[in-house]
Amino acid sequence: TQFLGSVQENGVPGIDLAVYYKGEQVYRHMTGTCDYLRKKPVTEDTLYWIYSMTKPVVMTALMQCVEKGLIGLEDPVSDYIPEFRQMKVRHSDGTIRPAENVIRVKHLMSMTAGLSYDRKIPTLLEAMRNPNASTETIVASLAKEPLKYEPGTQYLYSFGHDVAGRVLEVATGKSLGEYMK
Repeated sequence: TQFLGSVQENGVPGIDLAVYYKGEQVYRHMTGTCDYLRKKPVTEDTLYWIYSMTKPVVMTALMQCVEKGLIGLEDPVSDYIPEFRQMKVRHSDGTIRPAENVIRVKHLMSMTAGLSYDRKIPTLLEAMRNPNASTETIVASLAKEPLKYEPGTQYLYSFGHDVAGRVLEVATGKSLGEYMK
């Protein structure tokens, strides 16, 4: 509590920390403000834009499925998403050849799958033209693009966690949003 109270001195405008143990809230501390002008206090009802913070939440959900035996870290992604079965890799000389390694769930989690984070790739743009496109459609479009490198050999911030979200959907039979609820 003392530490949380001190972070405002270091430029963090506000904090809301809740700790749960076995489904019960055992600690909560709120301090500071939640608006640009620093006038509105943090409350239990404060909403936050978390953007990429959904990534650790999705990874936690995926690990829950690993614990339940629904997903294996060594499982090929193609076991869940067939479109990832025969991936290709674009090599530094510009040639495109079949991938030697399969993408595994652990590669999605560690962003070592060879995927990119290029939101302007043609297959993705085409899929997103449909306002009703599903996660299945969007993720399948990513599988049509050549990988940036062999799976498991390099790190690149990518759509790996997005694809992992689709793996979670297939494994649980629920949409990501339903599972999160």
